[in-house]
Amino acid sequence: MVTLTSTKKDITFNSLGPVGDKVEEWTLKGAFVQSANFSDMDYSGEDLATVEMTLTYDYAILQY
Repeated sequence: MVTLTSTKKDITFNSLGPVGDKVEEWTLKGAFVQSANFSDMDYSGEDLATVEMTLTYDYAILQY
């Protein structure tokens, strides 16, 4: 049986500066995807695909 507690994970992501250097590192504790929207996948071109996600989490930690 899948429960909300079993689907929660810790997620770490970085904020990058203008030259690609790591500026901040965040860890979201007990996070899960609340919603996701995917852009149209058109294989006839080389356009980037976009995924928009809303994350819900218990609390966040700023590493630096």
